[in-house]
Amino acid sequence: MQLDEAVVKAVSGLLSDKQYSGLGNVRKSRCIAKALFHDDFGRVADPFVIDYAKKWLRQNIFAPWKVLKVMDLAGGPCHYKGIGVLRSMETGGKW
Repeated sequence: MQLDEAVVKAVSGLLSDKQYSGLGNVRKSRCIAKALFHDDFGRVADPFVIDYAKKWLRQNIFAPWKVLKVMDLAGGPCHYKGIGVLRSMETGGKW
């Protein structure tokens, strides 16, 4: 078993434990994030987590075709209104 699989198995085991079963998904997610960035790990994962997050955001939120689509729908502005357009794309139109 590779280390990443072992980490997932350990965290999954903790989350399914009776002691933590009453926690909601948001709280569980916060706890996992806090643990990832805890100083006891020596912060060795920071650059990799940030790199993974950047790639995920670039592929899923700020994909070039999505940026072009929302800018085209907004008339292609590149000023403060353009920032609002990008923000609306980021939030899925909820902003």
